[in-house]
Amino acid sequence: MKTFGVRALLSRAAHELRPGLHQVDVLVDVTPPRLRTVGDPECLHLAVAELIERAARRSPPGGVVTLAAREAPSGVRLEVLDEGHGGDCEEGLRLAPGIVEEHGGALRAERARPRGCRMVVELPGFQPVGIASL
Repeated sequence: MKTFGVRALLSRAAHELRPGLHQVDVLVDVTPPRLRTVGDPECLHLAVAELIERAARRSPPGGVVTLAAREAPSGVRLEVLDEGHGGDCEEGLRLAPGIVEEHGGALRAERARPRGCRMVVELPGFQPVGIASL
């Protein structure tokens, strides 16, 4: 386990998958830009890649898959938002649920408005140890 940047994780997955995502764009939105989490970046990369691929399959041609990350009370909240219509939002996921669980996180699906699905991944955050706490 190590700490790593969330923007790098999401950007790498989006970049590597882009050639196979026919007619769907991927937008990466991370705030704050230096947001970090803790875990195995290669395993989490596999989970994020699976969520992106699923979201791209659900989105119409010309659609956008949004990868967002924010600070959350328990750590980091990642979202993969598609523009699809109906259906089971978690259908077809094989790797992501187990990887997220192994990292002490949680994965859930939410309906997005006006359409689509939002896959939410809650991960523990990186809390740097300050000098005052030593």
